[in-house]
Amino acid sequence: MLAVAIAVVVIAASLTVVIAYSDERNSKVSALPTTSSSSSSSVSESSTSYSTVSSPPAECPGRQSSGFGFGFVTTGPTSPAVICVQLYYYNSVAPLTINLTSVLSIQAVQYIPNGSVDYPRSFNGASNFTITTSQTQLVIGGPTNENEGTTVAFAITYKAGASGIYELGLFSSSGLGAYMLGAQEPESCGAYGEILAGSSGLPNYAQEQVGCITFDTSSASIAIPGIPYQLIPGTYFQILGLTNSSGIEVLP
Repeated sequence: MLAVAIAVVVIAASLTVVIAYSDERNSKVSALPTTSSSSSSSVSESSTSYSTVSSPPAECPGRQSSGFGFGFVTTGPTSPAVICVQLYYYNSVAPLTINLTSVLSIQAVQYIPNGSVDYPRSFNGASNFTITTSQTQLVIGGPTNENEGTTVAFAITYKAGASGIYELGLFSSSGLGAYMLGAQEPESCGAYGEILAGSSGLPNYAQEQVGCITFDTSSASIAIPGIPYQLIPGTYFQILGLTNSSGIEVLP
């Protein structure tokens, strides 16, 4: 059961609930060599088509995801899970500078019994993991569409003694109102999957249902090749694929 927080976006939107499981196929990737971490206004756009401007890092699986989000991600203490996403920011006024060491979020929510009532306990679970990014900062978008479609890779390992299942999100605490480019529509969610530290799956810190919001794309005017709907100005990402710590490529 995926975890939940309903992302708040200033857009009239319908609420959907999504639950994801993952497929597994053989593939192998290496760890990333760069930096580690433990833890806008709308403008009018003319109808425009944008294309990818960068090649994926060598660590990326290179296979398009076919379902919802990240699915269920397993990490190791030394062998990482690798997640690759493609980023877009559409705003014709100014570009956006993103600190990529903090966009991937790992959260914990657990309900604690107290008599006849269960009370939620939540905390930032990122301190139990080490996250390495293929680059630390990205300047994207603006009037020249700078670096639109840049692919970023995240390698994740869990720290010694860490255990449990956590919520895995992207831009969840950034306030950007980012949308995942889903198969049928854009989706902004509190979490996009679950991540496992250790082997027992305990404690389970992913105890809420995941809720997502979307928006009406019928009047949108921004087109991305391969996406079957158009977009409004804002922040978007597309999941290109991920590989678990066992070297198994996952298609959520």
